[in-house]
Amino acid sequence: MESTTALPEQKSAEEAREESLLERQRELEDNSLALGAQRFRRRITDAETAGKGSSVGAARKLLQLNIEPLAARIQEIIDRRNRGMRSIAAVWAEKVGADVAAYMTVLVVLNGASRKGKRLHETEAARQISGLLQDELRYRKLQAEAPGLLNFRMKKFNTDSYVHRKRSLDATVKYAEIDDSDITMIGNEPVQVGVTLIHLLEDATNLVEEVKAEETVKGGKVRNKVYVTLTSETVEWITKRNDALEFLSPARLPMVVPPLPWSPEQKGGYRFAMRKKFPLVRKRGVGVSPEHQQKIASTARPEVFEALNLIQNTAWKINADVVELVEAIQRTGRMIAGLAAYEDDPLPSKPNDMDTNETARKAWRRKAHAIHETNAMRKVRAVEQTKVVSAARSMAKEQAIYFPHSLDWRGRIYPLADSLSPQGNDLSRALLTFANAKPVGSEGARWLAIHGANCLGVTPEGDKISRMPFSERVAWIDLRSDDICRVAADPFTHQWWSDADKPLQFFAFCVEWSRYVASGRSEQFVSGLPISQDGSCNGLQHYSALLRDEKSGAKVNLLPMDAPQDIYHDTAEKVKDFLSAGLAGRKWTTAEGSPHEWTDEQKWIARQWLDSDLVTRKLTKGPTMTFAYGSKKFGFGEQIMEELVGRDDWKAILARFTNSEGESKVGSAATLMADMIWRSLEDLAPGPFTAMQWMTDCARMIASEGKCVRWTVPLTNFPVRQEYFVSKVKRIDTVLAGKLLRRPRGYEQTGKIDTKKQAGSFAPNFIHSLDAAALMLTVVRAYREGMGDPLSDPNSRHRASFGTVHDSYATVAGDCALLSRLTRQSFHRLHTSRPVEVEPSTEAQRQAVVEYRSSAEWNLDDTREESTPLPIDSLYRQFQQQMDQPEECPEPPQLGNLDPGSVIASEYFFA
Repeated sequence: MESTTALPEQKSAEEAREESLLERQRELEDNSLALGAQRFRRRITDAETAGKGSSVGAARKLLQLNIEPLAARIQEIIDRRNRGMRSIAAVWAEKVGADVAAYMTVLVVLNGASRKGKRLHETEAARQISGLLQDELRYRKLQAEAPGLLNFRMKKFNTDSYVHRKRSLDATVKYAEIDDSDITMIGNEPVQVGVTLIHLLEDATNLVEEVKAEETVKGGKVRNKVYVTLTSETVEWITKRNDALEFLSPARLPMVVPPLPWSPEQKGGYRFAMRKKFPLVRKRGVGVSPEHQQKIASTARPEVFEALNLIQNTAWKINADVVELVEAIQRTGRMIAGLAAYEDDPLPSKPNDMDTNETARKAWRRKAHAIHETNAMRKVRAVEQTKVVSAARSMAKEQAIYFPHSLDWRGRIYPLADSLSPQGNDLSRALLTFANAKPVGSEGARWLAIHGANCLGVTPEGDKISRMPFSERVAWIDLRSDDICRVAADPFTHQWWSDADKPLQFFAFCVEWSRYVASGRSEQFVSGLPISQDGSCNGLQHYSALLRDEKSGAKVNLLPMDAPQDIYHDTAEKVKDFLSAGLAGRKWTTAEGSPHEWTDEQKWIARQWLDSDLVTRKLTKGPTMTFAYGSKKFGFGEQIMEELVGRDDWKAILARFTNSEGESKVGSAATLMADMIWRSLEDLAPGPFTAMQWMTDCARMIASEGKCVRWTVPLTNFPVRQEYFVSKVKRIDTVLAGKLLRRPRGYEQTGKIDTKKQAGSFAPNFIHSLDAAALMLTVVRAYREGMGDPLSDPNSRHRASFGTVHDSYATVAGDCALLSRLTRQSFHRLHTSRPVEVEPSTEAQRQAVVEYRSSAEWNLDDTREESTPLPIDSLYRQFQQQMDQPEECPEPPQLGNLDPGSVIASEYFFA
């Protein structure tokens, strides 16, 4: 008979371990506050050293506070038209506007006076202010005469250096042959204008003061020099405010113990020094009043809190294989797998005849400029990369780490971490693996192979993974199994993996696959690698289900198919059809509904598109994906320009769209492509277009009555309120010197409803709230059906593993089949009040429906009533309740023939 006397000792050891972890967590949170304060101080020091002190901390607030009084004084001298000769400063200030002149004056003085180790000479400051005024007028003229050229240059900037960007824009002004002869101060005017503005600042505020000092100059002469310094009151104010601010931005690291659970009565997340620093509902993007925070906590169903707590209770750990690879890549100093190198590329050698050969000089400057921009971009990426890798290293020895999460105002779930995160980029996600691994079982290896193929994106042979059925993806992985294992063993000799869509996650897969193969492909192979399943353009999936639009639903995999449908690819093919039709002389219909003949220029642009290899799935993916979340034609055009400019063959693209007169038509090409994509989506996804227009019209009517649009999300009962107001914010925009928002306190309470934003934002926000609800329902149901099997042993430390990025769900391979089934079920339950009626064709699809029909009741505690309205009907009723005259609310569009139950048998719904 076995002795049980060791049990108390085991329990004591476990308790001691937990106490040790809690104490470490306490230290981590204390250190996070200290690290946040240290970062804050370092940002201030770095900014002050660089002469940008006004951009951070208390000085940033000072910049805002001193604009208005100075602008009022400047306006006074501008208005002195009939009181004798006007000041030259008034003439130039009037040209840019009193607000802009005030902004530039305070900006220069505050940056210079706070600069570490240097004193601000009044004459130097005056010249800087006048330089900014002249630059502003010059670039405004460029904006008026060549807006496309200016926009192109501004989008290519990868640095916030004013000097760097000024040099580039000055060259652009010259290239565009802009006449700026009337925008040049002559003689001593720059000093006169600047000094006058500085004196006005001293008179209007207590920000700075003049200090005179005797200095010996060349020849031994002693002269009085005038400096501008911060007043003692200003220095004291900055010091006190920075002391208060430094602990408001703690470093947000993962935890080593499970986060505190959220509940209506308790703030969750961090446990100790950082416990009360984060609300349940974050306020980014829209205000969330305390009253609405409380309403969310008190009216949302328990499933909301349960899902949030399950996700943040997921135990992660650092993937040592990826850390080792990243460190090895960093040691090479090269750019591999999207990781930025830390050393700058060297500038090209200067030609010997550079001083006398203008052609050679211009060619060298172009090459040097390109390298400067590349280096600037690399530095930004390297800094972000360093933060992520540093956080991973700090947690590398932990057996388990946890990420506290909170909600946004639409119910979306986000981690609180500020660097390493399960919702991060390829690097961040590859560095993480689940701490609670499980045997792959009978279906897990298949899902592991599918995940690997998905990370690859495009095979070395050029085949698109997204177009392949699951069976072909698995077959491809099996066929290349030896190559995959070679990558795991020696990633530097076999570097084909680095061309994957998600190279670092693909490498992590290669390592896991090689171990699975080494196990003899055993079902008992234990895997903790996060296996992701992504929605097929999830926004359009929701719209299609809302209106029962069978045509749109088929394009986004709401119907069972033998192979996955790819709306991004279909959009690209439809665009080609439209371009060909235009070349053939077919008229097109304008946005106003009238026929329009293609111009010769449009036909020429269409030919350039068709003769290139540019009209691809990659080009149309961004606009198609963001269309469901509110992106319009203008936004499409911007995305297309970003895609083109970011390509390695950008110069060839620029040459292709430059006409015989030497005029660049890239902007016009992007505009035409945006219109073609829009028209293609109208044809491919008619239901979403109709739904969005109806929702926008209803929201506009509610907002026009002075009300915030609000709604309750189906099943989760999460209340959403769009708190968009027209505020008294005064915005100061400059072309190059930055922007400033002056926001008075209490603006929300004294403002009025922003009708335009209420209407334009509602449809995408509603869709965001639906995908948040679908995620919550899936997570809770998966946990209740045994994912992780936490209930089989009350003392088990094994927890379910969830990785979520809104419309992308991840778990261990052994649980993927269950997660896939429940993802489809939750979507169906969200969009219907009726049982599944579809009768799919294949045996596997029929079995999926049978299992669903016989599954446990959905709402955990009760069955959804047959009388519960569909989401579109529920939304219509909520609209009516908010309107003063409910009868004027336009009825929802007519529903189509799509059966939402079809999704139960669609294995490519999330793929």
